[in-house]
Amino acid sequence: NKSVSDFNKRFSGLSFGSKKEAS
Repeated sequence: NKSVSDFNKRFSGLSFGSKKEAS
């Protein structure tokens, strides 16, 4: 499940960064 974890982490970071920038 390393792939899923890495993907989730990357997706979470991207989503968080995008949200932060939008804010």
